[in-house]
Amino acid sequence: MLRFIALSVIYAISLIIFQKGLLVKRHVLPLKSSCSDIITSENCWIKPKYNKSIILIIDALRFDFIFPYENCMGTQRRDGDEKYYHGQMSKVAKLLREQPGNAILFPYIAEAPTTTFQRIKALVTGSVPAFIEAGDNFDGTKISEDNILDQLLASGKNATLLGDETWLQLLPERFHRHFEEPSFDIMDLDTVDNAVIANIFNEIDRSDWSLIIAHCLGVDHAGHRYGPAHAEMSRKLLQMDKLIWDLTQKLPQDAILFVLGDHGMTSTGDHGGDSLNELNTALFVYTHPKGNDSEKSFSAEFDCSGNYWCGVEPVSQVDLVPTLSLLLDVPIPFPNIGQIIKHLFGGDSYQEMKLNAFQMFRYAQEYSKHQIELKEPLSKISRHYENAVNSNDLSLTMKNLSDEIRSTLDQFHFGLSLVGIFSLIDSLAFNCFLICEAKNTTPFCLWIFRSAMILLQVNCNPYIFTTEQILPWSVLGSLISTVFLLEDKWKASKITKLFVWPLFVLLFFHWFLELTARIVKEKPPTPHSAYSINLFENLSQSLAKSIFTVAIAHFFAIKFFKDENLNKINWLKSTYQMLSLPLIMLVGADYGWRMAFCLILFPVADFFFKNENKNWCWLMSLLAAYCFYATGNQRTLSSIPWRAAFVGLPGNFAHKWVSASFILTAMFFGQLLASLMAHMKEETAPFYLILFLAIKVFGSVSASLLHHKHLMFYKVFAPKFVFDAVELLTCCAFNFIIYLLTMSFN
Repeated sequence: MLRFIALSVIYAISLIIFQKGLLVKRHVLPLKSSCSDIITSENCWIKPKYNKSIILIIDALRFDFIFPYENCMGTQRRDGDEKYYHGQMSKVAKLLREQPGNAILFPYIAEAPTTTFQRIKALVTGSVPAFIEAGDNFDGTKISEDNILDQLLASGKNATLLGDETWLQLLPERFHRHFEEPSFDIMDLDTVDNAVIANIFNEIDRSDWSLIIAHCLGVDHAGHRYGPAHAEMSRKLLQMDKLIWDLTQKLPQDAILFVLGDHGMTSTGDHGGDSLNELNTALFVYTHPKGNDSEKSFSAEFDCSGNYWCGVEPVSQVDLVPTLSLLLDVPIPFPNIGQIIKHLFGGDSYQEMKLNAFQMFRYAQEYSKHQIELKEPLSKISRHYENAVNSNDLSLTMKNLSDEIRSTLDQFHFGLSLVGIFSLIDSLAFNCFLICEAKNTTPFCLWIFRSAMILLQVNCNPYIFTTEQILPWSVLGSLISTVFLLEDKWKASKITKLFVWPLFVLLFFHWFLELTARIVKEKPPTPHSAYSINLFENLSQSLAKSIFTVAIAHFFAIKFFKDENLNKINWLKSTYQMLSLPLIMLVGADYGWRMAFCLILFPVADFFFKNENKNWCWLMSLLAAYCFYATGNQRTLSSIPWRAAFVGLPGNFAHKWVSASFILTAMFFGQLLASLMAHMKEETAPFYLILFLAIKVFGSVSASLLHHKHLMFYKVFAPKFVFDAVELLTCCAFNFIIYLLTMSFN
C-alpha cells in the first residue's frame, strides 16, 4: 500500500508541475485607479450622467431568450421546442417598441470558459480570466485586483447585493447591505429569484444606495434541470419579464437599469464551453423617459428589421465596466481592457473614449513590464493612439490594444512544463519498476513498445474528436483474445459455451457495422451502432474490412499454430504490413484509421496470449475508458454531470467535497469498477491499471506541450489534458480507498 501511495503522489506532483507550466494564471497587478489620475475641476474623472444604477443579472440569459421576435419584420415565432423560450418576454419587447430612445438591446458576448466565477470577475474588473481559472468556479478565491465595487467605495458610494451568494464569496465586505441565498442547488428554481423579488423594491425606495446588484438563478437552474425546451423555462422567463417591467416602472429618474446575462446555455441547458449558444447572451439597458434632461437617452435605437443583431454592434462583456464607471463618474478599474458602449452616452463620446483609452494604455504599459511579448505591439499601437483625432480612431486603437493584451494573458512556462513531463516519465518508469519487481517476467524494452502501441491507438490526433468510436474496436480486440485465453479453463457445459460464442459474434458485428463517423463539438449522444449499411458502398470500405479480416485470422493463427510453425506465416505478416501502409494513404482519413488500428493487432495478439493478467488489466482499462463515453460524458466543461452532485443530498449540503466526489464518480464510474475488479486479481493488477491510464495521460501531456500555440489549444488539447489528468488521479483515489477498506475488513 505504501508503494501505491508513493506512486500516486509522484503522479500527482508531476501533473501539477506540468499544469503550472502549461496553464499559467494571468499576472495580477496590485495597482488601482484613482480620481487623482485625471485632473478635473469639479468631478472625479467626468461629469456623471446618472447617480444610481441597478444591475439585474439573469444567469444563463441567452440572447434569443429575450430577443423580441414579434417586433421584427420577417421573423415569426417558432412552434417547435423554441416555443418555450422564444417570445416569452413580451413586456421587454413592448419597451423596445414604444420607447426606442430609452430602451435598447445589445448582443452581449461572453468569453470562454463560460463559468459563473469567470463571468462575475469580468463584470467587475473588466479583465479576461485565464483558462485554468475555470477551476476556481468550484472553490473560488477572493478577487483582489481593482474592481468597480472598490472604486464605488473609494468614491463614497455604496452597493447592495440581492440573490446569488457567490458575490459575497468573491467580494466580501464590499456590500452595504446584502440579501443572499445559496446558489449551488440547481434543482431549486425559485428560492434565489423570490428573494430578489421580495427585497429589491424595498431597496429602491431607500435613498442611501448607489448601486444595486441583483443576481437571479432560476433560468440557469431550469436549463440545468430540464433544458431550455421545457415549460419550466417558459415560466421562469415570464417571471423575469415581469420583474424587468416592474423595475422600469419604479426606476428613479436619476438611475439607469442594466439587465444582462453572464453567459448563455447549450441545447441541453449546460454551459462552460465556447459554443455560440454559450457565448451569446444579452444586455438590455433602460432609463426613465423623463430622466437626464431629455426624452432620448441613447444615440442608437432598437431596429431589428431582418437583423438578428438589432441594428447595433455586439458588445463584449468587459465593456460594462468602463461604461458604468464613467456613467457614475468613478475611476475605471485599472485592469480593464473593455471599451465604453458609446451609444449609452448620447451624441459624441470623444471625451469618454479618451479617458477609456488613457486607462487602458496605463494598464498595458504596466503589464508589458511582466509580459515582454507585449512591448513591441504596444509601441506600434501607441503611435496610432497619439495620432487619434476622433472617437472612431480611439475605438479602433483600443480594440487593437485589447486584442494584443488578450493574446498574452495565457502565458506559457516552457521550462516548468519540461520538468513536469520528465517527472511524469520518471513516474512511468517507477510504475514499471514496481510491477517488474513484484513479478519480474517482462523485459523493460517490451514495456516501451507496448506504451507506444497504446499511445498510437488512443491518443493520435485524428482520434481526439472520435475517441468514443475508437474504444469499441479496442475493447472488441481485447474481448476476443480473452475468450481464447479462458477457453482451456472453462468448466461450463457445452450448452453454456454454445450461448457464449454467439454473444461474441453479435458483439463483433454490432461494432463492425458502426462505420458512420460523427464529430460532435458540444455534448455528443451515447455511441451507438448503425445496423443497416451497404457492404459494398465503395472501395475504401471493402479494403478496411479485408484488412480487418486478415488481422482476425492472425489471432486464430497465434492460437492454433504450434510455436515451430509460427515462423512459416511471417511472410503473411510482412506482406500484410507492407500493403497496409500505402493503402492507408490511399483510402484517406475516413477508413485509414481502421487499417492503422489493424496494424497493431499483431503485437497485441502476441502480447495477449502470453500473459493473462496483463491482458485482463488492459481489457478492464479499455472498458473503463469506453464507459466514460457510453454514459454520455465528454471531455468538455459543459458536459460535466452536475445532477450527480445532488443524489441523496439536499441542494445546499454544506460539505461540497461530498458533492464533488459524486460528480467524479459519475464521470469515471468505469474506473471505479475496474479498480474493484483489479483488487480481486493479484497484487500487481492495480499497478497495471494505473500504468495504462498514465500512458494515456502522457499522450495528452505530450500533445498539449507540442500544440500549446495551436489555434484549438483551449478548445481541444487543454480540456483533454485536464480531464485525462483528473481521471488518473481519481483512479488513484479509488484504489487507495479500496486498499483502506480491504485492510479494515481483513
